[in-house]
Amino acid sequence: MSVLAALYKTYNFALEKNMVDRTELINRQTVLLPVYHSSKKSTGSNDMIEVVLSEKGKFIKAEWFTKDQIAIFPITELSIIRSGSVVAPHPLCDELSYLSKELDFDKHTEYINVLSDWVSYMEEGHGNQLLKIIYDYVKQETILYDCVTSLFTGVNYRINDDYSIIMNPGEKKEKKIS
Repeated sequence: MSVLAALYKTYNFALEKNMVDRTELINRQTVLLPVYHSSKKSTGSNDMIEVVLSEKGKFIKAEWFTKDQIAIFPITELSIIRSGSVVAPHPLCDELSYLSKELDFDKHTEYINVLSDWVSYMEEGHGNQLLKIIYDYVKQETILYDCVTSLFTGVNYRINDDYSIIMNPGEKKEKKIS
């Protein structure tokens, strides 16, 4: 039996025994991810943001992930191996550089194009409304400002021309966030 055949057989066995995508166990043991999924663990240093949207695609809030919180998200064949200059968006969950035109116009344009294709496929009867909700929100192109406003409520900040954030501008404890 080849290595790939063995992996396939093992994965199907795990799927049959309800061992795949057991997110309730994620903090206690290793979780076998569904096919075409990946995960990322927060370091707790404000490195990951969760954006909450209404069922109509309206922004509700943004929150920092806590230390060791894990996000499991779908990937594509291209997006899992992206590096350097390769522009390949993940479905549903990605870096702000893909979601915000201010941070990287080319990545954002590709994200919108690919998401539009996914929505078209979904509208042909192959999915659920989640893609459309995300698409409707992201194409409004307000995610950067929505996140900053939500995450830094009550904090004195300004956004520079390079879209870095200066917290407590002009004070001794001024801090720059890129």
